[in-house]
Amino acid sequence: KKEKAKIVEEKKYTLTPLIACVRRLPFENEDTIPFIRQLVLEGCSPYGQDSEMKNALMHAIAKNSSSTVDIFLSYTKEIVDVADSENKTAVYYAVQPFEFGSFENEEILKKL
Repeated sequence: KKEKAKIVEEKKYTLTPLIACVRRLPFENEDTIPFIRQLVLEGCSPYGQDSEMKNALMHAIAKNSSSTVDIFLSYTKEIVDVADSENKTAVYYAVQPFEFGSFENEEILKKL
């Protein structure tokens, strides 16, 4: 009797174009911020989420990019209350953006 091939599903990480931009581009330079602003103006929603349900605001906070946070908050203030798959909000990421450490970003935290 022949064995059937087993199909192994790999967990794949998905993200939006805006999140990809936030995660990969260098921040706080004169080219990056207008590019991110233009993506939002052209319809890339900061509400879009990755596989872990993190939105672009959460990624910008983790990158410590105050200017990018400003762009997303000018789009909508309600994005602050959106939770990821672990029920963490933007405020959580401003206080503890990484699992292995904590630094309170007071500048970003005041904006939220």
